[in-house]
Amino acid sequence: MFTRQRNAMRKGFVLPSLLLFTLILAACSQDPVPTAVSGNPRIDLVRDSVAMLGTAGEVPIIFQMAVTPGGDFYAAGAELRSDNSFEQGNLWKLSAGGSWVSALDPATQALVTSVRGVAVSPSGAVWITGHRKQPDALGYSIIMRGFEDNWMEVSPESSFEATHVSVAGEDDVWFYGQSDVVLHYDNGSWEYTLLPDSLSVRYGNALWVQSVAADAASTYALVTVGNTTDQGRIVMQYHNGVWQPFYAEGNVDTTALPNGAILSPVDRDLRTLLLHRDGSLRGIGAAVYRWNGERFEQEFRPRNGESLLTASRAPSGQIMAGGVAMASAWSDGLTWFHVHMAHESTPIIHALAFNDSVGVLAVSDTMDASYEILRGPISRVTPP
Repeated sequence: MFTRQRNAMRKGFVLPSLLLFTLILAACSQDPVPTAVSGNPRIDLVRDSVAMLGTAGEVPIIFQMAVTPGGDFYAAGAELRSDNSFEQGNLWKLSAGGSWVSALDPATQALVTSVRGVAVSPSGAVWITGHRKQPDALGYSIIMRGFEDNWMEVSPESSFEATHVSVAGEDDVWFYGQSDVVLHYDNGSWEYTLLPDSLSVRYGNALWVQSVAADAASTYALVTVGNTTDQGRIVMQYHNGVWQPFYAEGNVDTTALPNGAILSPVDRDLRTLLLHRDGSLRGIGAAVYRWNGERFEQEFRPRNGESLLTASRAPSGQIMAGGVAMASAWSDGLTWFHVHMAHESTPIIHALAFNDSVGVLAVSDTMDASYEILRGPISRVTPP
């Protein structure tokens, strides 16, 4: 039924006196963001002890992080050889003793060269996807679900490709990657949803589904286009079995877009999508943007002006984003704040997960360097 599968998935106002007082206080303090005055969250970060280096000097890379409602933190990643090829995939879990240990038993770990995506259902079930070491009839991708680190493969029976995962609800999960097919797992059954033919024919293997944001009411996808002539991003909504593009930015062929789709003259460098607790859509990129039905309007921009690369929604519904030079944003559902990252340097934040009390970040000093994990308690004093 899916013999071709798009060629086997197309082989991833402050008073002046108060302002003056604040500036003086910031200049005289080693803490440039006095959280007791500003109400900004603060994370006092320390390097975690992570034993993930390979025997031949392979270096770690972290693709995605997640936390369960019960407070278990996971980091999905791989060890890289010196030529940047995958050596060994793993899913690390923060133990009660504060160390990161493999959450995969040896037999399961032996299946994967990388674990690219991790997400958690409301019950605490952990979903992962990545690349299997030995291809089979389904291809190179693999999908597994774990309860208390007891893993079972739940890959569909037809060929597929998936590197990322997003949970919409219990047993309602989306899988996607560098393909024009987005997989939907719904209470034990699989649905292969296809991006519009106008885009697939025009861009082929240059299409990459970068992010899916979904809940019981709505499903959105951020699709990146990248080839020698076109570079851009397209946002789509899934409705009645069809992916409908409604927004595009960058150099995108407008003939591949339906009538009524909005082509923005502004490149917002969108990296991920999130649904607010009220169901409204947020785009994370050069800033935090809210879709108002007609356009993405800016809600918050990091104070250092750098781009946000990743974002996560906590079990409580709070949202945190991070990016270049520790650019950050945090929302309690009402207002956006800068996050004061108490650390001696300002690395790039590639992935993060957090709950009401703890934040965990995967960072590097450059885009090509090995990754390390930073962790710390979150504190916030709301101004009177």
